[in-house]
Amino acid sequence: MSFRLSSSARQFGDRVRRWLAEELDPAWQQRYQPSTPEWIEFQRDWDRALYRAGWGAIFWPSEFGGLDATAEERVVFAKVMAEAGAPEGLGKLAKRLLAPVLIHHGDAAQRERYLPPILRGEMVWAQGFSEPEAGSDLASLRTTGTVDGDQLVLSGHKIWTSHAWYCDAIFALVRTARLQRKQAGISFVLVPADAPGVSISKIQQIDGRAELSEVFFDDVRIPIGNVVGALGDGWRIAKTLLRYERGAEMAFVRSAEIRHSVRELTADLSASRVNIDDRVRQGLGRLEAAYLAAELNSLRLLGSQADGDPPGDLSAVVKLQQSEEWRRGTVDGLHLLGGGALSRGHRHFGRYFHARPATIASGSSEIQREIIAHRLLGLPAGTRAGTT
Repeated sequence: MSFRLSSSARQFGDRVRRWLAEELDPAWQQRYQPSTPEWIEFQRDWDRALYRAGWGAIFWPSEFGGLDATAEERVVFAKVMAEAGAPEGLGKLAKRLLAPVLIHHGDAAQRERYLPPILRGEMVWAQGFSEPEAGSDLASLRTTGTVDGDQLVLSGHKIWTSHAWYCDAIFALVRTARLQRKQAGISFVLVPADAPGVSISKIQQIDGRAELSEVFFDDVRIPIGNVVGALGDGWRIAKTLLRYERGAEMAFVRSAEIRHSVRELTADLSASRVNIDDRVRQGLGRLEAAYLAAELNSLRLLGSQADGDPPGDLSAVVKLQQSEEWRRGTVDGLHLLGGGALSRGHRHFGRYFHARPATIASGSSEIQREIIAHRLLGLPAGTRAGTT
């Protein structure tokens, strides 16, 4: 596929930009502090606005309320939204990750029950994957699901869970059997947040916010009908979900984050008393080159998805390059701006703070390197530098 977008995709992007110009308050980020009640309500309103405009879930099949958008249109939509600084809404996890799982692996009852409220922005979901001893090594999870008649009894502990303290439900991985391969015996389940035995505690972050939570399951009973796919098939389903999480749409969002960092850093340097010498110009040039590389890698990934296939192993290359460049760029920015940028209120410090977890979320950089080494380069699994 050519790296150049088609004329129809560019026209689609223009439609989205016109809608944003009418609907989006450009000062919303200054008006609402993350995770406050006002911010949460604003994000809910944004989900509803997307639904009213027909943008609720453009990449879903039309039979479920989507637009059957092409790969190009999906990416253009994500890119235009990211470049405009538009809110993502509270439904992003459910729309981008859970919905494809339900469409491809869920049964008719699950799709009928959950897809409409997700589309309308009426149901907020959290992702219950990471655990205290199962972060990057997700297959080591210990939360259990024990079959008891027509119910599954959940016991365990999830951590670093976004949206949890104000969500309506959680999609989670639990261990329903202990087999020789740790990836086997894992099931994908849907858990109402208000089910008896579910407790959620906010995690206070270093920047003073509480965007993440711990989730505890204390003998939580859910119907067997809340298992997506077959019991023990959760690892295969989760791999599908993670490929979508690392797909071209998110690649363009990450490249837009790098671009925002470069633009804001340039503006901050111009407004400061920093001497714009060769060192500073070279630093800005390197960041601009990183953005262009991120954009081209996003286009490579888009090309691989153009025929409707899920994102493949190339997504590991793109995710690794983009998240590491974003992290490195924010560190370079702190060096260029000096000590004043280290204050909590400085916007570049905020970008630095959020760029570091990006190298861990959706699969850490170490995991991406393992995927590249094993699946793309053909090296033995577990091969690391310095070993033979």
